[in-house]
Amino acid sequence: MGLHYFPATEDDNTGKPAHEDPGCFTILYQDEIGGLQVHKDDQWISIAPSKNKLVVNIGDVIQAFIIPLLVIDFTFTIIPKF
Repeated sequence: MGLHYFPATEDDNTGKPAHEDPGCFTILYQDEIGGLQVHKDDQWISIAPSKNKLVVNIGDVIQAFIIPLLVIDFTFTIIPKF
C-alpha cells in the first residue's frame, strides 16, 4: 500500500503525470480544489471534487480479471442518495 500526499504549491504542475494504476484499486480523496482527471474517448475529463467522498479507481489487475468475463453490452447504474 502506498500513501501519497501532494501539498498545495504555487506550481500548476504538481501531482502525477498521465498513468495507469497497476494494482487492484486506488482510493482517492480530493480536497475542494480537485485536479483529478480521467482519459476517455481521447479527451481528459475533470472529476469534480465532492465533499467527504472517496473516488475508487479499478486498477489494471482487476480489469484484466473482469473484462474477459463481461458481456459486450455495458450498462451504467446510478444509485440514488437517500
